[in-house]
Amino acid sequence: MRYLLLPFFVIQLLISVAPSILSLLALKLLPYRSLIASFFIFSIAIAVLLISLSPSPQKKLSNSNDKLIEQKNQLESWLNKQPTHRDVLLNLSKVNKSLGNDQRALELLTQAQNLDPNNSVFQEN
Repeated sequence: MRYLLLPFFVIQLLISVAPSILSLLALKLLPYRSLIASFFIFSIAIAVLLISLSPSPQKKLSNSNDKLIEQKNQLESWLNKQPTHRDVLLNLSKVNKSLGNDQRALELLTQAQNLDPNNSVFQEN
């Protein structure tokens, strides 16, 4: 039973001693108040700077769309050189699907399947 009350006594002791410890600390740190204030102001300025420099979610989204569009352009140029390349057709289909061009993605997937109907990639889908 004695051990159950121990946390309550510790908390009561901390509450009664805390004001005197804080006042002692304040007296010891009083000569350094301008240094402490400068530190806090500098910390807040750094936090604001880091928040303002971090990319917003909209910027990240546009960067990923830009990369997808770049991949799409590169795959289309490869497809112009080799129109019967199954892997290029599959990858271009995936990129179009990611960009929201579902109709074009389905057309490319059908072309790839017509080129190699027995491939295991088409068995899974």
